[in-house]
Amino acid sequence: MSHVALAKCGDDEARFEIEASVEHIEYELGRDCRHFAYPYGDRQSVGPRDFELARRAGLRTAVTTRKGLIPQGVGDGLWSLPRFSLNGDYQDEWFFRVLLNGAPFKMLNLAQQAFGRAA
Repeated sequence: MSHVALAKCGDDEARFEIEASVEHIEYELGRDCRHFAYPYGDRQSVGPRDFELARRAGLRTAVTTRKGLIPQGVGDGLWSLPRFSLNGDYQDEWFFRVLLNGAPFKMLNLAQQAFGRAA
């Protein structure tokens, strides 16, 4: 509702932010809201508690702004899906095509596995 980084909120406020946002979208569209994009969505702004809140709110999926590929057998990860933004440096068609093929994210995932999440 207020586009706040959910990790900075207490449990009740984070639940309100998600549930009220879903209700507002449903009211505006006149149909169910099944998918959610976290405000900001980086590792410092959203975490496991928020993924569980999105699941409990009845959402089918939710996306972060974390870059990467969707892991095989994603399971509970449906509420912490990666995505990439097409703003800033990535508005050029060449960048878009390179990112769309997934190769940079595969390399990122491999680096993270080899060197830890800080890669």
